[in-house]
Amino acid sequence: MFVEQVMITPVISVEPETPVGRAWERLQGWRCRHLPVVAGGTLVGIVSDRDLRVALASDGGQRVDAIMHRGVVTVEPGTPIEEASREMLEHKIGALPVIDREQLVGIVTETDLLRLLVRMLQLMEPRDRVELELRAEAAFGEGVLGAFSA
Repeated sequence: MFVEQVMITPVISVEPETPVGRAWERLQGWRCRHLPVVAGGTLVGIVSDRDLRVALASDGGQRVDAIMHRGVVTVEPGTPIEEASREMLEHKIGALPVIDREQLVGIVTETDLLRLLVRMLQLMEPRDRVELELRAEAAFGEGVLGAFSA
């Protein structure tokens, strides 16, 4: 499965000169947690709900370009889901903008990946579930006790 199959499109974004207060309203209106910052169709940064809350608490008159994260980790539409998930875990981020030919075409979030996991697990019949029980010794390489249900 690939990013293009789970990404959100079109992407809700803001421009660098957008006031923090307006970006917060946009984020709240669309009920999302990440806003890519785009200039002329090109991704230049990203802000999260947390970034905006902190900025509003200190000085709501700032512009988004003053608080955005630059050097954003991105993926392409054809990136495998497992690779995108690894990137998010490795960089401890909750969203990956999706770029195609230098243009922002989508965004994939941790919520999208969790939604996919739930869908996949619901496809499995209860009889197909595998459960493992590990003894404390297993953590130290002394053995594993496995219990499988059929």
